[in-house]
Amino acid sequence: RDLFGIQIVRPVGSPGTSLTLPSTPTLSPDEVPECISLRDPALIPVDRDAIGGYWLLFTCIESAMPPRQIHAVRVSRALEIVQEGGGPMRRVVLDADELGPFAAAGIRAPEPVVSFAEDGLRLRVWFLAQSTPGDWAVALAEARTHDTALLQLDVPEPQPFPVNPILSNDSTLVLSGCVADQCNITGIAVTPRADDPSRLRFLLARRLKESAGDETFQLIPLEQTWSTP
Repeated sequence: RDLFGIQIVRPVGSPGTSLTLPSTPTLSPDEVPECISLRDPALIPVDRDAIGGYWLLFTCIESAMPPRQIHAVRVSRALEIVQEGGGPMRRVVLDADELGPFAAAGIRAPEPVVSFAEDGLRLRVWFLAQSTPGDWAVALAEARTHDTALLQLDVPEPQPFPVNPILSNDSTLVLSGCVADQCNITGIAVTPRADDPSRLRFLLARRLKESAGDETFQLIPLEQTWSTP
């Protein structure tokens, strides 16, 4: 299996004291020894304007088996790893062993959305989960807290949605246009709509088997109404 680290290049206008050179990985398996490879990076700001930096979420590949954990490492505004106790400031965000049967065969690919409000913050994490090997579905976990400063030091523990998975290979949205019901979920992307905070926009990635036996990959746009806290 190929090994991957995660590299982030310092953006224009960020603090100029970064020690990370463009050729140096921001995070590699050397800093997270139980993960032989790091995949699917995603960033969430620790405050409304990301002045304090970010949490970098990623899939932890522990062995040749399907991944079972999603981790987070704290990075500064300059995109440097924040240290804690002699190593990266790190948290386990989701663990397949604690999620239930829908994730029994592994999880990967976090897609977080964080919302800041006067009465607290809300963290939602969409991710891929499989109940049996190869049968990936979209799942959701959510955390809420009244302590808006919590993200500076920790990631509130997301709890799985009561009905997971929320989208599977048997769902009508996934099967639409498929030949002989042969479509499979391969990924998900999500973002709030800037013009309407009550709506979320998704891109669902799927693998489609065509009538001639060939395979093609598609991105399907979806939208969902979501009430604010």
